[in-house]
Amino acid sequence: MSGWQNRLGPQGRALLNGRRIAATHSGPSFEPSYSSVHPQDLDFLVNDLRNPPKDITVRHILSYLYQYVPYVKKQHNLRVIISSFLNNPLCFGPSADFENNYLIIEVFKLITDTKLKVSRPTLSVKDWYIIVARELTNFVSYSPQENGWKVLPIIAGICLSNKLRDELYTHANVLQYKWFFKEWDDRMHTLFRKSLDYSLSSSLPATITNLSLICLAVKYNKDENVKRYIHKERIPYIVAGLSELILTNTSVYQRFFEVDPSSDCEQFIQAEILQKPVPKNLNRLSFLLENCLSELSINDGCNDLIIQVLDNIISFNRTLNHLTRNSQFNQPPPPSSGESGPHEQFWFHMKTILFGQILIFQGILNRFLKSSTDSGLTFFANPFKRHVPYLVEREYREISLKILQNLYYINHILVSIGQGGFDSYNFVYYLSLELALSEDSSTRRFEHMTRTMISHYEEINSNPHVLNRDYVARAKVLFVFGLWENYLQQNKKNDGYIHEVIYDTTFHLVRADLYNDHAMIEAGHSVLLNYFSYKREVVDINESLKYVKLLFSQFPSILSSNQLSIAIETLGKKVLSRPVVYKDGPFRNSVEEFLWFLLDECSATPSGMPVISKDNAFSSAQPVSEIDAASTMSHIDEKSSPSTDIIDQNKKKKPKDRVKYAFLPPKTKHRPTHRTVSETSREALISSFINLVPYFPLSSFTFWLDEIKKQIDVSNGPEKEYLTGVLWKVLSENLDLNRCAIAFEWWYEGVRAVERPEMEVKL
Repeated sequence: MSGWQNRLGPQGRALLNGRRIAATHSGPSFEPSYSSVHPQDLDFLVNDLRNPPKDITVRHILSYLYQYVPYVKKQHNLRVIISSFLNNPLCFGPSADFENNYLIIEVFKLITDTKLKVSRPTLSVKDWYIIVARELTNFVSYSPQENGWKVLPIIAGICLSNKLRDELYTHANVLQYKWFFKEWDDRMHTLFRKSLDYSLSSSLPATITNLSLICLAVKYNKDENVKRYIHKERIPYIVAGLSELILTNTSVYQRFFEVDPSSDCEQFIQAEILQKPVPKNLNRLSFLLENCLSELSINDGCNDLIIQVLDNIISFNRTLNHLTRNSQFNQPPPPSSGESGPHEQFWFHMKTILFGQILIFQGILNRFLKSSTDSGLTFFANPFKRHVPYLVEREYREISLKILQNLYYINHILVSIGQGGFDSYNFVYYLSLELALSEDSSTRRFEHMTRTMISHYEEINSNPHVLNRDYVARAKVLFVFGLWENYLQQNKKNDGYIHEVIYDTTFHLVRADLYNDHAMIEAGHSVLLNYFSYKREVVDINESLKYVKLLFSQFPSILSSNQLSIAIETLGKKVLSRPVVYKDGPFRNSVEEFLWFLLDECSATPSGMPVISKDNAFSSAQPVSEIDAASTMSHIDEKSSPSTDIIDQNKKKKPKDRVKYAFLPPKTKHRPTHRTVSETSREALISSFINLVPYFPLSSFTFWLDEIKKQIDVSNGPEKEYLTGVLWKVLSENLDLNRCAIAFEWWYEGVRAVERPEMEVKL
């Protein structure tokens, strides 16, 4: 051990060295008894353990153990060391410190790992485990209330080595070690649970209870039932203690804001933030809390505890959100480069916080699902059409709103890992939304909450000069967009709220002349398309044309040709399915006005202007990647809304199943082009117009086909070929029987599309 030689002094060192030399030269027959002449190393170690000097620290004590315990050769010596350590006043006295005592767990894991690799000539592995177990058991039996908490970090640390132990011993020699270690594990589990019962009490200092909780989290396996460790009656106490431990100690993330990115701060970040006990074991603590929350009783007033936990997390997340917004980290995380700077470490730690909180919310919601299962009903098979007590449903509507508030404040972390949730996040997000929107009163609260989220100045400053530089605020905008998109897909909606809040706010935030975040603009378009798609009353033509102008202004700089086509078809389908007749003016109805507006834009677009070919849809702000993925939601019932699909209204089979091959154009001519995506602006605009053909009024069907043909004819060669293929594909595959008959007559007899030009025939 360090310092021993200095403590002996020059004469003592000379004497000790002289004795060793004499022993070497005298041969093996002479073995002086050092214990009768001078203290041995073991004596110094035991003395330091039982009576630590003033200048010694917990780290010194633990380093001595690590250097000595794995290499002990005699059973008596190991017993003396373990007994002396358990009586160490520095580690287990009145001044015991949580962070220092946590190191006992890690050191005993290292000790056990080393011992498993070092057997002979030291104590055998079996003897080592037997002696340690016996000393711990006897120590607790002597005074359970006083000594129980002291053995918890030792047991937890040794159990962390079980994976290595099984690889080296159990799997290699099943007969010799399997049953031995199984009995040892059962014995230590019983001792751990007994000691834990005495160590979790409000009468004990916070240092002891926090150390006991983190020991439980380290030893607990996420696949186990938490009731294997604690009685059900004590679970509420564990929940309260764990949540306080996690939130209080995770706030150490604020030390990131003290960091100077230009300095060498990696050591500071590791020591002062990432290697602290709670941040380092946040996943383990979250798994434990998740399972404790899922086991909370339904009828014992535990709802108040859950609400309190969620309120505390909201306060934590609000502070985290605002501090990040006002810091150097208010920008997207840097792309992974293999280096580990402060920005990479900050966002890595944020992801750990996100994953931990999602586990906690998952535990809360699993408690609700268990109540459904206990009632003999399956929640997802028939949501909210079951006989779970109304009180539980009402409680969970409030809980779901609080969970959504938490997700709102940490959405910038989710966005940093990609705009798409992982399985646990999706479960929490969608189930919370279903709960929040399942009843009128909670829906009204949802509407008020989302209005506040996006309009509250302290949360989101929508001034373009501010929002364009505020990554955290834009992530909150995205979250609200996702909530609104889901809300618009519900059967019961507040039309006033939709138009005055959702439409007006979203339309402003998708203006590319003001905002430069393309992801936010795309998500806003996804909301607006849901607004028009699920709008039940007649669509305002002025509102529609205003939106179409916005689309044209963003194509092709922001919107792709495919996105433009989706938007035009979604909007046109609504306008054309419910025409409004005008009493006077240049147009007879809203359909004519809408189609002429599109046609004028097509005419004004010259040929040959290339666009980037992207076959992508609008990105949703929900944790799904495409706008139509929301149709998988269990609460969406398309049959309950009036159909605007003309093909469906005709209730006739599509012509592609009835047309005889003899009537199709020759394969050598007019076959559909191999291209599936528009390559020029003119192709994109005319293709969008062509996609509205299935919704053209029958009374003017051929008139608009003629107008389309005119636009195709004045296009250049490649555009003409591509657009002809697009038109034929729509006519042959997407029309109802009535329109198909008219279209085929127009195609073959009207414009004679399959006839070869006279010049070509002569050639």
